[in-house]
Amino acid sequence: MSAFTGLSLVIEPNDLLERLDAPELILVDLTSSARYEAGHIRGARFVDPKRTQLGKPPAPGLLPDTADLEQLFGELGHNPDAVYVVYDDEGGG
Repeated sequence: MSAFTGLSLVIEPNDLLERLDAPELILVDLTSSARYEAGHIRGARFVDPKRTQLGKPPAPGLLPDTADLEQLFGELGHNPDAVYVVYDDEGGG
């Protein structure tokens, strides 16, 4: 059973802290590279936020092509048991 079973889709900091060593956790930092280098949550992997968006008109904020997403998830070590926790510094929630 996953350490994340029963949690809502939005995780609280204390709940994440208790699960930082969970083998299924893939922690993704979508801040700037400078912010990531200055400090990040232990175990977090930096991903340039632009890689999560199509970046082409007419709607650049759409998801990128399937092949691009598959490559990104592969780089992150995706597996059938993976649980992703993603954070940024935008404050939009």
